Amino acid sequence: MKKSKREIDSHLPSFRSQLTLLRNEIIKRNQVPEDVDVSGDETDLVQGTFIVEMSNKLSARDHIAMVKIDKSIEKIDNNTYGICDECEEEIPLRRLQANLTCSCCVLCAEAAEKRK
Repeated sequence: MKKSKREIDSHLPSFRSQLTLLRNEIIKRNQVPEDVDVSGDETDLVQGTFIVEMSNKLSARDHIAMVKIDKSIEKIDNNTYGICDECEEEIPLRRLQANLTCSCCVLCAEAAEKRK
């Protein structure tokens, strides 16, 4: 990895703030609703169960997003954000702006897709 100033360095504080905001939104979105009533009649039980199941499905998807966000924040802290996990080349700024949790350059991402 180069020690010289990288194109993305001036953007790191903004990226960190955006990632933190995304993280906080996920946490807020996944708080268990206090008004889910499963103690009433059969309809309440079905509706409550459905809400809990949907919340769990969202939570699983959000868990993956949280892992990526936390990894990206850690990389910012370690000055490795914007470096491809595969080839260790710099990821273009525009790619990072489009996907803050991106960890591979386009070439490595395409190669990974072909392997799937």
